[in-house]
Parts: sequence; structure tokens; C-alpha cells
Amino acid sequence: MRTCNLLVNSQNTYYVNKMDKENLIPKRNPLERNMLRYLLMFDPLLNQMREKATKKGIKLFIRPFLIGFGLLQLTIEQIREMQDDLEVFH
Repeated sequence: MRTCNLLVNSQNTYYVNKMDKENLIPKRNPLERNMLRYLLMFDPLLNQMREKATKKGIKLFIRPFLIGFGLLQLTIEQIREMQDDLEVFH
């Protein structure tokens, strides 16, 4: 519910447009890619987690994991970035 409220109250039409807001039903709709990107950048709880982790010297990686039709849908550059992040823990 909190996530839907953040999206509905967003004034950033690049990430969350009017039609997306009208079709958004709490706990039912999957998020569109742009909505997910918006939340990853502007969700206050995620930003707070990032700040706390940084202050404690903890590396926190938050990346969208986009899957459609059973396939990972990322560019080669995004996959390389994710691989670099994962290798930190290997």
C-alpha cells in the first residue's frame, strides 16, 4: 500500500504517468519498469537504508532485476554491472 501511495503521489511523469496511476491497483498490479526505477531512486525507506549502510561502511547494492517472459531483460552493460557487484561477495 505504501508503495502504491508513493507512486500515485509522484509528480515525476517521466517515471509514473497519469495512465499508470489510474491503472495501479494496490497488491494486484505488477510494477512497470519505470515505476520500479522511480522507487529505487526516490523511496525514502530505501534511501534511508542506503545512508545507514554507508555510514556503517557496509556496501549495499540495489539493482532492478527485470524478468519478462521467463527471460532476464537487461542490457549487457547492466549485466556486467550486476556481475561486478556480485563478485564483491564471491
